[in-house]
Amino acid sequence: MTLSNADKLRFAEVEDRITREFGDNDTMDFLEYLKQQDVENRLRQDSLEESIEFLVNECGELQKEVNEYRQQEEAKLILNFKKLSPTAITPTKAHTTDAGFDLYADEDVILKYGETVAIKTNIAIELPEGYVADVRPRSGLTLNTGLRVHYGTVDAGYRDGVSVISENGHNYHSYLKKQMFIKIPKGMKIAQLVILPIPEITLQEVEELSDSDRGVNGFGSTGV
Repeated sequence: MTLSNADKLRFAEVEDRITREFGDNDTMDFLEYLKQQDVENRLRQDSLEESIEFLVNECGELQKEVNEYRQQEEAKLILNFKKLSPTAITPTKAHTTDAGFDLYADEDVILKYGETVAIKTNIAIELPEGYVADVRPRSGLTLNTGLRVHYGTVDAGYRDGVSVISENGHNYHSYLKKQMFIKIPKGMKIAQLVILPIPEITLQEVEELSDSDRGVNGFGSTGV
């Protein structure tokens, strides 16, 4: 589309106003975006003041979207990690909305009946202060096999490899049927790593605790 000299002057004035309104950094991106929205015909039909008002409003809405996106990016937590062996597998998520990162075994392990071992992932992490990492079981693995992964806690100051405490939890019937071993090959997904914020807590000893509906009722008090 060829612009007349009059149109070029109108757009130059509008661009100058937008630049003064929003600064140099984002102006060209805004104007390029608006050109893609085919606003040139709209500007020809409006007066200069109407054109400026229209573009300022459009750029203002776009500025809000840009700011929201930048805030979301800045709010994302960065987790530094290091591979401690050339065969270690980077933790992964099957879906972006998953709570945990899958952890992979970095060694071949055979678990005997009733045996508990710490399986190496050879992944070390650097948690930011104020966060903790939980090593948790994978539900499908727990449901369909005798492998029992025990909860683990990774503190922010820990820098060595994350290991997964795993137990051969086959029941006695499996034992009688000689199904006593669980083979865990290198590269198998064995657990998940969930990152959580933790509040700073100060312990305070008191003479009495406040009352509650439950009180001192403990194990089994709400039903089996």
